[in-house]
Amino acid sequence: MRKMLLVFRNEIASTISKKSFWLSTFLFPALVLALTFGLQLLAGDTLSVGEQLLPDPSSERPVGYVDQSGLVEELPPQVTEAMLLSLPDEPSAQEAIGSGRIERYVVIPADYLQGGTVRIVSERYRPLDPAALPTVLLYALDYNLLGRDADRARLIFNPLPDLESTSLAEGGAGAGAGAADDNPLAFYVPYAALLIFYFVLIMSGTYMLQSMAKEKENRTAEVLLLSVRPRELMTGKILGLCAISLFQVALWVGGGLLALSAYGDSLAAAGTPVRLPASFAAWAAGYFVFGFILYASVLGALGALAPGAREGNQFVMVAILPLLVPLFMSNALIRDPNGSLTTFLSLFPLTSPVSMPTRLAATPVPLLQLLGGLAALAVTAYLFVLLAGRLVRTDTLLTYKALGLKRIGAELKGAK
Repeated sequence: MRKMLLVFRNEIASTISKKSFWLSTFLFPALVLALTFGLQLLAGDTLSVGEQLLPDPSSERPVGYVDQSGLVEELPPQVTEAMLLSLPDEPSAQEAIGSGRIERYVVIPADYLQGGTVRIVSERYRPLDPAALPTVLLYALDYNLLGRDADRARLIFNPLPDLESTSLAEGGAGAGAGAADDNPLAFYVPYAALLIFYFVLIMSGTYMLQSMAKEKENRTAEVLLLSVRPRELMTGKILGLCAISLFQVALWVGGGLLALSAYGDSLAAAGTPVRLPASFAAWAAGYFVFGFILYASVLGALGALAPGAREGNQFVMVAILPLLVPLFMSNALIRDPNGSLTTFLSLFPLTSPVSMPTRLAATPVPLLQLLGGLAALAVTAYLFVLLAGRLVRTDTLLTYKALGLKRIGAELKGAK
């Protein structure tokens, strides 16, 4: 036990002394936040309906249009030529683009009412800006087609301008199967949980493989085996990296919970209450600990079998393949948290470490399923630790044979 604790302390000290650990600890949440807000800005989600309907003439050039159908007889109220510029023909429109008066123009053909098609010409190629009909021109067309009724034209553009939504279920993001459809933040909270647990499991598990492989590569393992049994070495490393990983998860999840607590009233006032279940942290920690032990034992065994860190890293993707399934099916996992596929993934031991916390963040989970999934994961983790302990032997740590599927199969058969 004393030697295992020494390995435990050494693993923590060596990990926190790495710059890469602290960079990943603080850069990962910063990167997620930057991507989230950046995508929101690019998508223009923060614009109100009025801002989408009527562009700012001081910051945008007007949209030109050539009306060959004669439908646009009059511009709607509040729409000026600084927003929507009528041009007599296409040569005039081309000249306006060339002089910089407009950036693009729309040709409304004479048979627009029959075909419903228009042609948009822009001065430059925009790969991220789809060639959609400008909303201000849509508004002008609706206005004239509806007998110059501005109110009806606005309602056609936005049928529910003052929509108020009320959630009848308690708990916001974890309130029920339909929460993600009613509350946009109810999608992001479970997705954030999925990314956090996936990233930490992969990163820390890879640390385990690299630690075992490097100690074998630089022959430190030969010195350690003179005083430490292989199983004590393996257990101490797993527990040390597990403690480090729990620190990262506590830091990220704690920061997220503080943010939700600080802005909870504002979000509730805006109609988007987000509250995680009170038991979320306890259940998530349990699934994470046993999930980490499971995958760390697998990657640690690979590190012991591999002749070096480079060879061991080639098998990381194979070892963590089950964890990729919830990531690829994240939309189904969050949109239908009580579906049969989601339930299976949250109970299957190889996928439950990330699937169950994600599901728990999206909806209440029956206690029997929580206990059953955790028990199955704990038993599987224990069996994998026993198997890894049999693979991490003196002869495997001192062998530098090439690592391949054939050798892994042979070692598994010989692990008695």
